[in-house]
Amino acid sequence: MRKAEKISFKSVLIMGMLTVSQTTFATSEGSTEDSMSDNPGPVSAGLGAASKCAWNSGWWKLHTNKKVCKVGIGADIPKAFLHISSDKGFETPQLHLESTNPGDYSRLRFSARGLGQMPHWDIAVGGGLGANHMNFFAAGTGNIMSLNPSGNVGIGTLSPKLRLDVAAGKTQDGGVRVTTSAADAGLQLKNTGSGGKNYFIYTTGLGSVNGAGNLAFGKVGKWADVVISSDGRVGIGGAPTVVNYNAGPPLKPKLDVQGDLRVAHVPVWDGPNAHDLTWGAGFANGVAFSPDKKIISREGSSRRYKRDIEAFDEDFSKILAVKPMRYKMRNGYGPPRAMNFGYIAEDLHDAGLRNLVIYDNEGRPDGIKYKKMVVYVNEVVKRQQKTIEQLNEDLTVLKELVAAGSSPIR
Repeated sequence: MRKAEKISFKSVLIMGMLTVSQTTFATSEGSTEDSMSDNPGPVSAGLGAASKCAWNSGWWKLHTNKKVCKVGIGADIPKAFLHISSDKGFETPQLHLESTNPGDYSRLRFSARGLGQMPHWDIAVGGGLGANHMNFFAAGTGNIMSLNPSGNVGIGTLSPKLRLDVAAGKTQDGGVRVTTSAADAGLQLKNTGSGGKNYFIYTTGLGSVNGAGNLAFGKVGKWADVVISSDGRVGIGGAPTVVNYNAGPPLKPKLDVQGDLRVAHVPVWDGPNAHDLTWGAGFANGVAFSPDKKIISREGSSRRYKRDIEAFDEDFSKILAVKPMRYKMRNGYGPPRAMNFGYIAEDLHDAGLRNLVIYDNEGRPDGIKYKKMVVYVNEVVKRQQKTIEQLNEDLTVLKELVAAGSSPIR
């Protein structure tokens, strides 16, 4: 019997039954062993037909196991209706599907006939000229998922532009869902390049260090840098806090910044005191804007914050040269019809009070350090008080001289 090297099938149907038609054997050159007929004709095997399943060509075989016919190609004991086994490298695929139609797909089809089942699912490769992707298709639904040679995966799209490209269209359930009962569930984004970091986007549950029911952003292994609470509040540097007071409802700030707050541009808006930006309670602790650092911060007056402390000497009486004015703000810089009052920055500049003027990046007078004006006014009042006290002393001496009958004028 000659050794068969290759068997090609014109049609193979496996659906509980096996049909092999027009089987052709390619034999070794010069072999003298006897063989089966070059065209043995159709072979059929099915349940209860064990006698028809005993066919072993040496390269492929039919095998009966509990009256179920199984086909093994390269497998001595097939473990499925079709079992293909090979010890070759990846350059020799176990199964090769090819479509010679350039506008069509090479398909592998799956179907189930149970009640409510889809007619079939296809795994197809091709897609026409210039289209080279693997597509997962469901009959009655359409294309579900696609993979291209760049390694991109598309869900709902045949042309994924990213590693995972989800096109939900107008469906209400579009998107990606990550579900877990652990403390944190979400995505990790890792850059393995030089200086790259590993970040996370998590939704938090009970036991999370970032509080339960929040959406957290940050570096893996660290506390979250940004946390959005379930009631829409944002915390930078940690979860947004809730502060309870003895009187009134608890304070729930919409933005809770645990650290420096930098503002690149602070617009001018002068209005009634009710609209002034303040820190804490009252206007004594106002919020200052630093053009150099572009941050909003509170002013600290304790010695703990100061160094190189020395006396400040200035002609404080210059403050008496400036006059208060009434005015309305130009359009875009305050309430259009509100009458306001105060000083003019240019007037202080012209009076030599540059220590009280805030200048913009072009050196133009832009604002006034109203809190610092108290220092000038206080020093003027102190000097006037000293003068008053000296005059009172002189007046007392004059009164004593008059009472004694002496003339104070010599």
